[in-house]
Amino acid sequence: MKTLPFGLTSLTAVILLSGCQQAAAPLSSSTASLGAQSVTVQVESKWTLRDDQAAAARSKLNLYSSNAEQRTMYFYDTWNLDLYRQGLIMRARKVKDGDDESTVKFRPMTVKEAGNYLNYSGFKCEIDAVGTNQVSSCSFSTVQPTGQIDAVRDGFLSIKSLFSSNQEAFATLKVPVNWSTLQVLGPTPAQVWKKSVSSLAYPYTVEQWTLPSGAVVTEVSTRTSQADASSSSVALKNYLMGKGLVISTDQETKTQRTLNEWTQ
Repeated sequence: MKTLPFGLTSLTAVILLSGCQQAAAPLSSSTASLGAQSVTVQVESKWTLRDDQAAAARSKLNLYSSNAEQRTMYFYDTWNLDLYRQGLIMRARKVKDGDDESTVKFRPMTVKEAGNYLNYSGFKCEIDAVGTNQVSSCSFSTVQPTGQIDAVRDGFLSIKSLFSSNQEAFATLKVPVNWSTLQVLGPTPAQVWKKSVSSLAYPYTVEQWTLPSGAVVTEVSTRTSQADASSSSVALKNYLMGKGLVISTDQETKTQRTLNEWTQ
């Protein structure tokens, strides 16, 4: 299965609030205006470590299973990834001792395209910065009753039942969704740690996803204002390298790689 890049190389290409291809506000602007509405767009900067760095990351960043948030990830798409190829990601996340949730995400999607969905609880737009590539995205999440994600996995409930009517409407905003063709792609176990150190201005998050092949994807991310995004991303990268960790030369998103493995 070929990988499917969705990265953009310029932030001026992703915050296009007028809906046309013109220069947007510079990176230092952290608030976008949508009519009378003001929307703050944050940046999540991510660095993926080389696969053989999973154990080293645990040791050098003091990551222990005992204090990790335990998650189980599921994605819903066709065997040909027809939704993902059009920029639509549908997923569910189980959290041990936490709220389960389902999410519909478009990548790319601008704040302008999101329109009135910005008023809904659980809806957000942000910039995903993976390595040196950036792309705008918007997602819509809702809490799921305990056991419902498992019931869908086991075939007792439909995939569609995981998503509210508002999420369904959002999913079809840009892409036609044939629910009967969707497959359950998972489970993918994941562990998550929230960390902070005095040398970094913002806290950071470490996620390790164990793929069907047994490979462990380690992603380290930080969420910042647009004004601080570039400097914070570089600082995080330097911090990781200073710990002796090796950044992957292929900054593929963990979602993309997971979907590729489940469908190859």
